[in-house]
Amino acid sequence: MVYFRHLEDYRIFDQLFPFLDCPEKTQRIAALRATSTFRNPAKWPPVMDALSDPGSTQPLLSAALQHVGEPIPLSIKRKLQPILAGLLDRRLNARVQEQVSWAICTTIEERTVDAMIELLADSRGARKTLGKTVKMSTSGDRMQFLERRFISQLP
Repeated sequence: MVYFRHLEDYRIFDQLFPFLDCPEKTQRIAALRATSTFRNPAKWPPVMDALSDPGSTQPLLSAALQHVGEPIPLSIKRKLQPILAGLLDRRLNARVQEQVSWAICTTIEERTVDAMIELLADSRGARKTLGKTVKMSTSGDRMQFLERRFISQLP
């Protein structure tokens, strides 16, 4: 895609935005993937719709999960957490499950950790799944924070 090969041009977002809600799944997936690096806050409602729709296919979930990276505004993290917690117990392939776990860990910070612990109180296997993700994808102070303040508090 031209956007990724040359200088960043955020004007392309306006052209892709209508496809974030497209009923045609292949076009929606392509639009989600293409806009994953954009910081335009208008992308979040369609991304959260894709993540919270029980009919979303795994490729659609995977494309939507690509948006959950740093930096995410605190208000968006708080809205994403219940959606992501719900995905953790959904039957997903290993790759998408890893993306969900990583996305959950991405939303954890001092101001959001207690809410996520509460959301995962009844989750089956959350501690094991998320603990593995923390060990594989974080290091240093971030790993210590997640293990001490988050993983150790899960049932």
